[in-house]
Amino acid sequence: MPATNVLLRRRVVERFVSATDAPITAIIAPAGYGKSTALRQFVQDRRDPTILFGVRPDDDSLVAFARGLIQSSPTLSQAALSTLQDAYTLAAQSADPGKVLADWLAIFVNDLPTTVLIAIDDMQFGYVDPHIPHFVTALIDQTKQRIHWLLSSRSWQNLPIDSWVAQGDMELPIDEVDLEFTADDVRELAALTSSATSPDPEVLQRLTAQLGPIALVLTLRTEMALDNLVRTVESSNSSEERFSQLADRLFDALTEHERTFLKVASLLRSIDEDLFVAAGVSDVRQLSERFAAAGVLVPYGTDGSALRIHDLFTQQIERRLVDKTPHDSWRVVAKRICLLLDGRGKLNAAIALCLKLHDAHLANDIVRRRGLMFWDELNGELLDKTVALIQSDPGFKPDPVFRAVQ
Repeated sequence: MPATNVLLRRRVVERFVSATDAPITAIIAPAGYGKSTALRQFVQDRRDPTILFGVRPDDDSLVAFARGLIQSSPTLSQAALSTLQDAYTLAAQSADPGKVLADWLAIFVNDLPTTVLIAIDDMQFGYVDPHIPHFVTALIDQTKQRIHWLLSSRSWQNLPIDSWVAQGDMELPIDEVDLEFTADDVRELAALTSSATSPDPEVLQRLTAQLGPIALVLTLRTEMALDNLVRTVESSNSSEERFSQLADRLFDALTEHERTFLKVASLLRSIDEDLFVAAGVSDVRQLSERFAAAGVLVPYGTDGSALRIHDLFTQQIERRLVDKTPHDSWRVVAKRICLLLDGRGKLNAAIALCLKLHDAHLANDIVRRRGLMFWDELNGELLDKTVALIQSDPGFKPDPVFRAVQ
């Protein structure tokens, strides 16, 4: 479950409330400034309905991004999800797929109540596919007269922020200055950690300015020695390098069991406690609570009831996903979870995990068990990737079931 000792930053939430009076709001700040945490606090405090879409790194194609946005709302899911693939197929044949798909989705968005706010968090993951910013921009332009929008990103790449400001559709973006931790924030955060020691507030304030809030949370909640941290900061050239060193120190101090948990969790969109227990990780609740308290895991989903790996740690963990042997503990647990997902009817999640594991044998086993039902149940954008993965196995021999699916 999410950590209960998260600092409530009322000043930042009130800044969000003021900014969202305009049709469009943008939050633009570097990684580690607590954008997602502040956004979720604002959403939880908001009385009017909110659709919150937290973009993930694997939402890197136009259709995957659109599907994620639609699935963030039960109303949109019921109205638009069944025809998404057909709409995308037509859009992909046009000169501007993003604009065409936005024209289609705007029909459903404009049917939402006028009090709805649609918030897209971590928009920077959508910059991989240039059609996605076109899609978002066109969708906003066609619905901003009725629906309020909020975009949170590490940069404003490919977004017409200047035009929106000039047209009076939005205020200046909320930035790192607005999100910066004050001295009071730092003192309160230090008190929330219940550390055995009482860090010097002035040292903490200086470190926050150099490291960013998330790195400070990691420092406090893992009780790293401040004198060592000061030396790390002084010997590093950038905030990214400092954070990388902090994360490395954290992972080096973990047990193999803890590393296994984090490696598997990094492959999933969110942590399902029942799945981990069924896969043999019986202490998943204790692990989740510990890493949520340390800031490694963060709330996920509209209601914040699920947890996922913080984006800043994903790259650090991925460097450790070196497949020395098929029997590595993290890979064994991940395969079990993949089979459990398939057994519970969550085919898309199971196949997505197969693709991340690059496990052609496992994907082929699922196809064989599902037979022709595989075609009907799998998202269109995953189907081609699955076929390609299975065919990449040097020992693969096609059978009638696979040929039919293909």
